[in-house]
Amino acid sequence: MSHRPFLLAAFVLVGAAGAQEGVLTLQAQAERALAEGRFAAAAEAYLALARAEPDRVAWSLGAAEALARDGRFQDALEHLDGALQRTPGHVGLRVLLAKVNMLHAEELGRGGRRDAHVLFAYQEAAQVARAVVDEHPDERDARLILAEAEFALGNLDAALGEAQAAAERFPHHPGGHIVVAKVWFHRFVAARQRLAGEQPKGKELEQLANEAAAARKATIAAVEAAITADPERAFPHKLLGDVHAWNDNPGQALVCYAKALAIDPNAPVNHDWIGSAARQPKALIHFYQGALDAYRARPDHDERRAATLVWYLGRALFQDKQFAPARDRMRAAYAANPEYANSLHYVWLASYWLGDHDAAEREAAAYARVSAPAFADLLRSLPDRAQTVPILAFLAARAYQGSRIEASAALNHVLALVEDSAEAWNNYAFLCREAGRPQESLTAYEHALALEPDSPQLLNDTAVILHYHLPSPENLARARTMYERAVALAQQQLAGGKLEGADRTRTEQALRDAQANLAKLGGQ
Repeated sequence: MSHRPFLLAAFVLVGAAGAQEGVLTLQAQAERALAEGRFAAAAEAYLALARAEPDRVAWSLGAAEALARDGRFQDALEHLDGALQRTPGHVGLRVLLAKVNMLHAEELGRGGRRDAHVLFAYQEAAQVARAVVDEHPDERDARLILAEAEFALGNLDAALGEAQAAAERFPHHPGGHIVVAKVWFHRFVAARQRLAGEQPKGKELEQLANEAAAARKATIAAVEAAITADPERAFPHKLLGDVHAWNDNPGQALVCYAKALAIDPNAPVNHDWIGSAARQPKALIHFYQGALDAYRARPDHDERRAATLVWYLGRALFQDKQFAPARDRMRAAYAANPEYANSLHYVWLASYWLGDHDAAEREAAAYARVSAPAFADLLRSLPDRAQTVPILAFLAARAYQGSRIEASAALNHVLALVEDSAEAWNNYAFLCREAGRPQESLTAYEHALALEPDSPQLLNDTAVILHYHLPSPENLARARTMYERAVALAQQQLAGGKLEGADRTRTEQALRDAQANLAKLGGQ
């Protein structure tokens, strides 16, 4: 948004030459932003160009592409609809309209979502692409979008027909071969699943086995054609790995997955399957080190993308108890791509197992400050949670004993999120108060009270925050109510005669504290 006044000002020039210079300036800005992945800035520049010259289709194409790549699919679709009203039937605009609908469908469908919104977007993509193909049979991109949309809709025969037509018309482009391979792979997997689930016999077994073998053969042929057309595309190598994995050939599958990752470290391979197929940690280390070395040998390699392989290599080293190199790799992964914040988990834990408790405490607290909820989510998901959480509790207590209150508070925040107990939230609330963060302390005490609403101690301590640290007429009124409730509950619980030991001592202290604080509140 900050660029808009400058961009629009570019058109306020005297004379035709000046106006043309302004347009060229915006075009350069738009193209540079698009090339650098600054899609919002690119969209803004292209939209300014389109407003200045609404009949220039190139500006509308650029704007819609940038909007879509920025995730603003509805804006892109509306812009394309407007451009098509001005230039009806334009093939490029129609193809991009189909593409944006396809991208929108894929975005909506992330995480396995499959509802009317997703299906409608795929149907729109197919409908627009089919209309283009009917008029322009050699429009490659439209035919490929149509094949992909039909596949996504589950119309396998239609998808295969369009993909085969694309492969025949454009044999040196991988797109058609890839969709052919995807259809046949889908049928191969379905046949293998039926063989495993139904356990047929006799002729039925023979027929299903033949179907699976034929589908596997067709998949491999299509994948190999795609690789021949473009050996630098990762997906065909990944798909070939999937075929070998389903065909119980893990060695060949790993070779194919390594090739895919060497091209694109973010290729959608199943890393958990790779870990099980490699069997031994050292074999897994060798797999990821090889893929990483091969990727870094590419002239266009990008360390931010390489961070994926560095992370998996670090995890494999950690699993092999090579804690020092594992820590180094995880630090490198986070430095290359801060989105890999969970690298910090392996960093602190590796330091702990190396006996460097100072570093472990410091690094665990750093991760907690980056995102305590993400840290807690990771801990909850770990199979060795029962071992790891006590280690974190040890570091939190160590930090408190060393008067490192901020570090202890950060670590206790994670523990509170993981354990979700009144005691854990109480500890975190107390440390926030000690660290001079009363609003966070109040929130934590309220979490604790939600779990133990009849605790005189929690009522008193929450009221203390409202009374002494966040005083306002409303908060003072809340504090008075909490003190009074703490007194009443403490007296009731003590009179019941069931409290013993530490519980009785704590309740007696809460009663004294609440009465004293209520007296201090007085007429406020």
